[in-house]
Amino acid sequence: MTQWHPADPEHLFIHNDRRDGQFVSVIRRIDGSEVRIYDKPIYAIAPDGRSSLSLNFARLATHRPGYGYAGVADPWENKLYPSDDGIYLLNMETGDSELIISLDQLANNNHKPEMEGVHHWINHIQISRNG
Repeated sequence: MTQWHPADPEHLFIHNDRRDGQFVSVIRRIDGSEVRIYDKPIYAIAPDGRSSLSLNFARLATHRPGYGYAGVADPWENKLYPSDDGIYLLNMETGDSELIISLDQLANNNHKPEMEGVHHWINHIQISRNG
C-alpha cells in the first residue's frame, strides 16, 4: 500500500507497517526519514492529503488471503459483522480516526437472507478523485 503523499508527492510517501503488535501507517521523506506515524494503516488517501480511509487488514488477511496483512490478531475474529469495526476515516492532520460505517451497517443494508451466518469484511475502498 505504498503511495506518494498527494500533499507533497515530490518529497513524501506513505506506507503501512507493523509495530508493537498493531498495524500503523508511516509518512516518510524520500531520504527515508520518518515524518509521522498514525495508529491505523492507510488504504486510500484523499487527493488533498488531509484525510484517508482505513479498514481491518487483519480481518481481510483471514477472509481474503493475499489482500490483508498477517501478523496481528483480529479482535473481532469471531464476530460475523461487528458493529464496532468497518471503514475508518483518519484525519491526517490530527491523527484522529473515527468509524464511519460498520460491518453491521453494511451487512444489514439491503439485507440478504443467504448472507446470514457468514463473516463479512471489506476488501476494496477508494476515495473519489474530487475528494
